[in-house]
Amino acid sequence: MIEIVLIDDDNAALAALERKIKRSRPNEDFNITKCSSTAIASNIISENNPDIVFLDIQMLETNGINFMNDFPDKNFDLVFTSIHNEYGIKMDEGSSLDYILKPTSLDEL
Repeated sequence: MIEIVLIDDDNAALAALERKIKRSRPNEDFNITKCSSTAIASNIISENNPDIVFLDIQMLETNGINFMNDFPDKNFDLVFTSIHNEYGIKMDEGSSLDYILKPTSLDEL
């Protein structure tokens, strides 16, 4: 089973990403946890030990890049998501597996 955590302060974006992940690999077994708050997400990441974290960059309570500073020894793949394409240029090599623009297409997943 692939453990995935989705973090975004937009509930519609969370639901859309979850649907698209499931549609992108219909034969895979996923356990997907959605979080609209980084405070909750921090605990879930620590407890669930996810394989992949999809993280929005620009959120009301914090910046996703700054939030990842809480996990200096992360043991999961990280995919940043954003509606702002300028963040893709700023991504640190090695800090994330990928960067995808929202709305996410099935091909990107």
